[in-house]
Amino acid sequence: MSLTLCNFFGLRISKRNKSLRLFTIDPEPSDAAWPKWVAYGIAGTAAAAYLYSGDYIEKMTREIEGIKKRTLGPSGFVYELVATENRDYPNLNTGGSTKLKIGDVWKYGQTTKTNRYSEKWLETNGLRMRPLPPGGNQMEILIQEKYYIYGYYFLHGERPPGNPIFR
Repeated sequence: MSLTLCNFFGLRISKRNKSLRLFTIDPEPSDAAWPKWVAYGIAGTAAAAYLYSGDYIEKMTREIEGIKKRTLGPSGFVYELVATENRDYPNLNTGGSTKLKIGDVWKYGQTTKTNRYSEKWLETNGLRMRPLPPGGNQMEILIQEKYYIYGYYFLHGERPPGNPIFR
């Protein structure tokens, strides 16, 4: 079985012989945009993880295809909640806690509202909300959120502590 992760990324993954092939694509003006290179990094990590960690790429692809069938929805953005203190934070995946350092990601999310969390709630929980580019309509940000959560999983072997599901 061969799975093409995405023609946009120029990667082809073959599960049959556990190989990863890069095929060439013509440069385009968006090649200078840093979000595209972030996507390349996530795709490369995802491709490597797929070869060694089960069928999560297929699961992610199925979920994204389902999102694409939805209506576009209102504009919004993806965000990350990061630790503002070196301490234990709740781990919603295990029911326990996880030691985070300042700047470590606790959760990825998406919202169409600028006031998703109150300043008081963020301060009480030792978190800061950082919007992540580029944003877009609801369908686009749901897909972006999924890439961030899966990308984190492929790098760390687990979801962010504040994301109990892949969403």
